[in-house]
Amino acid sequence: AANWTPFLRWDSTHLTEIAGEDLIDVTVVEDAEAFEVYPAKMQRPPKSVMRLRELVRLFNLKRDLNLTLYTRQAPLWSMPNLLADMRPLDWMSSLRIRDLNIWLGDGLFRNTLHNDPYDNFLCVIRGTKHVHLFPPSAKSDLYYERRNDWQADYSPERGELRRRDTGIVSDNTASINMALPPNFELFPRFAEALKSRSYCAVNAGDCLYLPSGFHHHVFSESDPQAGYNLAINIWIDRQLSSTPQPPVGAAIDMLHPTLEQMHRVLKLDETCSPPF
Repeated sequence: AANWTPFLRWDSTHLTEIAGEDLIDVTVVEDAEAFEVYPAKMQRPPKSVMRLRELVRLFNLKRDLNLTLYTRQAPLWSMPNLLADMRPLDWMSSLRIRDLNIWLGDGLFRNTLHNDPYDNFLCVIRGTKHVHLFPPSAKSDLYYERRNDWQADYSPERGELRRRDTGIVSDNTASINMALPPNFELFPRFAEALKSRSYCAVNAGDCLYLPSGFHHHVFSESDPQAGYNLAINIWIDRQLSSTPQPPVGAAIDMLHPTLEQMHRVLKLDETCSPPF
């Protein structure tokens, strides 16, 4: 994706100019090494809402903050100017989209070891993503459990922090923390999973294809000049994406539009809201 518009243009100035007023959820973590997976629940770190320009400004002030800041899986559907700026490369044009998200942070954040139900292209725009991978067959050795999802919310205006049960029960997160040395006493079968582990570094301008069901734990590293890590993930419908691309002017599948259709519609009126 080294010739893709986001890679070429999405520096802090451009992001602020075209999407600075867009609201995004921002996770605020005091301990970058905190692990949110517990035996019976996922304890999500505190998050607040701010404008994109405010988050970019905080990255510039990072030396004065004892915090890790990031927005994860922020939907691009609510950011029409960024969507309009994403003219697809040839190989992307026929991808039938299930979801589009950006991941933007100071480079210290990591997600959990998990799998997704959709095929995914992880495209890195700034910085590097370090990805630990396991095949779908390793699932029984990675200690997946059903967990209640608890979210911490922080209100900067009120200075309040509260935790709430979201009512969501998920089963796509493993108990293993790849940031720590293996604990074979607690997770003896993990030794078998490690035999099939692979690793790759996804650098700026690269896209990693992750088929559905592949287990992955992602660690982020910021761009030393930009001061942040930025990536786009493109979840697709594999079956529809393998069919011929709809002709120009064809009716748009609202559930699974192509990147080319989204770009074309939004460029017709860059002030409109996404019609999807």
